[in-house]
Amino acid sequence: MDESLQSFLFRQQMLFAGKLDPKKVITRNGMWYLSPYAHQEVQHIFHRLDDSILLEAAEVGEPIRACQDGIFTSSDDYCMSLWSIFFNNGKQDSRMINKTKIRFCQTCVNEAIFEYGHGYFKHQWVRNTWCYLHELPLRHLTRASYKHAIEDVKEILAGGIPINEVCTQTRPSGAVESLSVNNSKELELLFAVHAPYCLGRLLANWLTLNFSKLSEVAEFLTKVEWAFLPWNLLNLPIDSNDYSQALRKLNALIVSFRRNSSLNEYISEHVEYVKVFVSPRGQLSEVMMLPKLRDCQSCAKNKSCSFLKFEYNEIKEEIDLQFLFHHSSSFKRYAIDQGQISLTGDYMWMPFRINSFLSEEDLESGELMEFVL
Repeated sequence: MDESLQSFLFRQQMLFAGKLDPKKVITRNGMWYLSPYAHQEVQHIFHRLDDSILLEAAEVGEPIRACQDGIFTSSDDYCMSLWSIFFNNGKQDSRMINKTKIRFCQTCVNEAIFEYGHGYFKHQWVRNTWCYLHELPLRHLTRASYKHAIEDVKEILAGGIPINEVCTQTRPSGAVESLSVNNSKELELLFAVHAPYCLGRLLANWLTLNFSKLSEVAEFLTKVEWAFLPWNLLNLPIDSNDYSQALRKLNALIVSFRRNSSLNEYISEHVEYVKVFVSPRGQLSEVMMLPKLRDCQSCAKNKSCSFLKFEYNEIKEEIDLQFLFHHSSSFKRYAIDQGQISLTGDYMWMPFRINSFLSEEDLESGELMEFVL
């Protein structure tokens, strides 16, 4: 899917809203909003579509992102855009500041009409001024009014060319972002299995039990950080910034110990897995690992817990790649987008590599730790 969010919102309203009034898509002076959304009067027409389809429309052109807090990232973090775009409460006008010209390549539009039966605006055109597919300048609309922009967009979608449009005559210099290959050696990680903050306390117990055996492999931590990490995880308030920082160090250790059989045995003995239903209507799902023994009512973070706020089902099956593909929506998007699975360890709770050119030697050398920390 390469249709821009602006185009998707406009076309759906044109087809199903009855009266076409894309006031949160097109500005009063005839431009695209850079952060468009469905206003309350038309939200119902998008609710007929599955959350997975809406997510693809909302995230078009966006690469799979790393998990900022690693395994402790909230399981619905990747689909929060659905709330603001399709299920908002009408309080999004603070987003309606940035705008851009309505640009298009008529050759691309005509090809889409021939192939799909309808034209659309590509997401690359929102920020580019050149069609790198046909090596042509993008045209853009010039009539500065809301009403005229609607008429012109409808004409473009039908294969026509509005009277008042102009195009850039020269090809932009420099690298083409939309066609460039990512050769960065920065390692990004995707955790297909999530965990609530309280799991940090459980893993701190394992660190304490294995403290003397593991200190030599934690070279990316100072001796003071290593000595105080288990204590911080066991004693700091679970909703404090210091606890969050300790969790990020723990994430680095988890990946560093990816081949440690003792850690996997400990997790297998003390953790259970559940399938949580995320997204506005609970149509997307993720896999979470939870301590088997937990006292949720005593947790300071229970009101915003990434587990307690979702409905869930217990998992009895073995957690393998096939299971993750069918039950973790974020992992499925990752697998389809990447076309291959890049493991960092032997167990499914370990992260997967995203767009990484790092070798095993690079991983062992500590470059991974610089990113995670």
